Amino acid sequence: MCSRVRYRIETLFSQLEDRYSVKSVGARDLWHLGNRLMRKVLSHTLAVMLNQSLGNPPFQISKLLT
Repeated sequence: MCSRVRYRIETLFSQLEDRYSVKSVGARDLWHLGNRLMRKVLSHTLAVMLNQSLGNPPFQISKLLT
């Protein structure tokens, strides 16, 4: 059970890092940093939900483009 949850969390962080460039969020202050991170996480969440509604595996976001 824990390994499955850990795998999902690691997959999520990997996608946020690769596709959304979370490591290099350039922000002037803490408010802008939080706002940008929130938008990126929301965008990823919507992509996962859309992918599930289309019958694709949830974390294979690249299938949305094909």
